[in-house]
Amino acid sequence: MTNIFADLIKGLAWLGKEIVAVPTMLSKWLTLTDDVKADAETILPELVTLIDDVDAVCVAAVKDSGAAITDAEVLVAAIAAAVASGYVNIIEDEAVIAAFNTFISQVTTTANFADVFVALKALVAQYDVIGSSVKAAIVKLEADVK
Repeated sequence: MTNIFADLIKGLAWLGKEIVAVPTMLSKWLTLTDDVKADAETILPELVTLIDDVDAVCVAAVKDSGAAITDAEVLVAAIAAAVASGYVNIIEDEAVIAAFNTFISQVTTTANFADVFVALKALVAQYDVIGSSVKAAIVKLEADVK
């Protein structure tokens, strides 16, 4: 019987220690919750901007690229014909040069290639922004958990 009371007293002592720790744990959880909410308010709009930038890259890559793709196919076919002839057929070699000139002319005069580079630059910049925000949030949350 004495052992039962001794175990009961030990259990109550342990429970008392745990109850005393609850306000500290609760305070940490509230801080963590508040920090997650604040981080979400920062990171989610940045994520939306990042998604918009990915969309802009896709739109720019597809816009008016049909002619460039066709010119690239003509260039590849001309190169294949020149290779097949062992590079000794002047007409086929000239066809490679003509196809290359047409392809380069298409690439340099079509605005969508410039649009792709502009969109990629914006995407990379936004990736850096969201990356630094996420890293800062993780560091803050790790400190909250300790």
